[in-house]
Amino acid sequence: MQQLMICGIADNQPQLLTQVSKAILDCGGQIIDSRATVFGHTLSLNLQVSGSWDAIVKIEGLLPRLQKQYEFNFISARMEARQIVTNVMPYAIEVIALYDPKLVYELCQFFTSRDIAIEELASQRYVPTQTNTLMYSISMTVYIPNDDSIAQLRTEFMDFCDDLNLDAIMAPVK
Repeated sequence: MQQLMICGIADNQPQLLTQVSKAILDCGGQIIDSRATVFGHTLSLNLQVSGSWDAIVKIEGLLPRLQKQYEFNFISARMEARQIVTNVMPYAIEVIALYDPKLVYELCQFFTSRDIAIEELASQRYVPTQTNTLMYSISMTVYIPNDDSIAQLRTEFMDFCDDLNLDAIMAPVK
């Protein structure tokens, strides 16, 4: 089986996800992982598609037509299937704080400087109705190497969060 990564952005249209997913299915492809998010009036779409070599070729040929029809900007690339990682432990990181545009960078720097891979990251700036204060919510999944001390990392992370006045949780992914 071949794999294709498709990333795209477009004005959010009600039938867009339905049409793109049907077109992939009609070509013989399967969506095996996907993320779709609306930012303002713009749809951001990430798809990992799998299929036989001829299905992937059909999908690649279809993208320019979908791009023209829906004014969707696509980027695609063939990819290798992901290797199963066995020497790491997945951990979920949840952070709530006053909004600071440096927070995503600082959190990424904290983990990557310790050779801890970031698997997934999502952030959202919001204003709670109760306080009208600009807040930031950041969720991450990280892969901690098996030979790292969880207790030491947790202590360092909590000290890091205390220094930045962040409310955070670090827990194993179940």
